[in-house]
Amino acid sequence: MSSIRSLGGRTPQQLGLVVLRGSQRPILPNTRDRTLIIPGRNGALDFGADMELRLFSLECAFNAQNNADLQQRVEVLARLLVDSFGKPRTLDLVFDVHPDRTYKVRYSGSATIDRVAGLGLFTLPLVAFEPYALGLEQLTETTVTTSPYETVIQSSGDIRTEPLIVLTNNGGTTITSFTLTNEYRID
Repeated sequence: MSSIRSLGGRTPQQLGLVVLRGSQRPILPNTRDRTLIIPGRNGALDFGADMELRLFSLECAFNAQNNADLQQRVEVLARLLVDSFGKPRTLDLVFDVHPDRTYKVRYSGSATIDRVAGLGLFTLPLVAFEPYALGLEQLTETTVTTSPYETVIQSSGDIRTEPLIVLTNNGGTTITSFTLTNEYRID
């Protein structure tokens, strides 16, 4: 069974390929460390770090009937990876283990294919410039009839995400002041 559920909305089966076990999905992306080295001082000053982009190297195979069928499958994948201008297109990448999370990826680098009869082996290099997967959007609607009012919304994600809050006044009285507080629980 493939570790990929879909790439660009297409399953590996629809693309005629198999994702092999040798695929690399890093635990976390590389870090971009902010440090300052001062001559004559041991070590460095640490100003924190950010995450870099996330690289995926997917070991793949086409197992086709013959060379012509193999070439057709290669062309189908190539058309998926680039847009009508020949530029790499951004695609949704979903893995089986988290079908509710999506990485926005695009082809990056080079993918040469080793061909033997109808068998084609290659590594598909993909990059996610936003290093974390996106989860399903969560909508919460609440009617506020008292003041003060407090509501707690739990996120199932791993990373803090700023909420989009939309206030609609359904009453006849003009709201002249209100305060919104967005707080995160400290781990």
